[in-house]
Amino acid sequence: MKNLINEAIDEWVSSGEYQYTNATYYLKKRLSNLWISINDRLPEIGEEVLIAFSDGDLMVGELLPDGQGFANPYELVNYKITTHWMPLPEPPEDVQNKVETREVKEYYVHIDSKDGHIAKRIMAYDLEDAKRQVIKYFSQDKGKTVVIRPKYSKKAVKIVIK
Repeated sequence: MKNLINEAIDEWVSSGEYQYTNATYYLKKRLSNLWISINDRLPEIGEEVLIAFSDGDLMVGELLPDGQGFANPYELVNYKITTHWMPLPEPPEDVQNKVETREVKEYYVHIDSKDGHIAKRIMAYDLEDAKRQVIKYFSQDKGKTVVIRPKYSKKAVKIVIK
C-alpha cells in the first residue's frame, strides 16, 4: 500500500498538475486497479473487505458463510447487488498493536413523536452512548418521553428530550 501511495504521488508530481490539483485523483486511479470482481473471485469467508455495490455505495463487511451475500456488524446486505471487493489495508504501524476494541450493543427505542409512534433499533457502546444518539436523533421532539431498552432485557430507561 505504501508503494501504491508513493507511485500515485510520483505520478501526480511528474504530471506537472501538482500546482493546480491535489493527489486524490492519482491515488483513486491507482486504487481502482485493486478492485476484484465477484465474478472472478470471492473473498475468504470471515475476511473483512471493502465491498462495492452497483448503486455506488461502499461498505466494509464480510462474505456470509453460505457465500450468498455480505454482512457487516450492523446489517445484512445481501439485498444489494454486489459487484466488486478489495482487501482492506493494514492499519498504520504505530497503531496496529494499540487498537482498543469496544463491544457494540443493540438497543430498542420507542417514542410517540409528532410523526406518530416510532420504533427504532440503534447500535451503541453503552446506555450513555444510546442516550446521546437518541437525544440527537429526536432533538425536534422536545418534551417527549423516549423509552430505551437493551436487546434481550426487560429493563427499560425513560428519558425526556430537552
